[in-house]
Amino acid sequence: MNFARSALLLAVVSTAAIAQPPGGAHHPPPLHEIVADRADELGLDDAVLAEIEDMFAENWDLHESLRAGLRTEHDAMREIMEADQPNRKRALNQVESIAAAELALHRHRISVELELRALLTPREWRALRPGSGR
Repeated sequence: MNFARSALLLAVVSTAAIAQPPGGAHHPPPLHEIVADRADELGLDDAVLAEIEDMFAENWDLHESLRAGLRTEHDAMREIMEADQPNRKRALNQVESIAAAELALHRHRISVELELRALLTPREWRALRPGSGR
């Protein structure tokens, strides 16, 4: 597997990184697209692929809601910090709000990954992971 592909898969599959505020420069394709693109290679039958697609669809609204919440918290911090004399207590409380939003999003991403892993065999999951030889 070339370095660029490994980096892309790492960014999508790995949930070890802390959630970043949305709106960055480039976002890799969603995990469900990677699974769909590699379904034949992984040997996924139509029933399993449909189950995976349903699982992602069921989780999409919550994922987007959590991302929007995180974006809102970052916007609030930006507003606090752009004041001529930022309120220290408000800023520090906002750090807590951002951390809570990041935790909720990270927890959701882990939950979705675990749901996906429950639908795949260990071999299929290993084939999706970075460094899998693709």
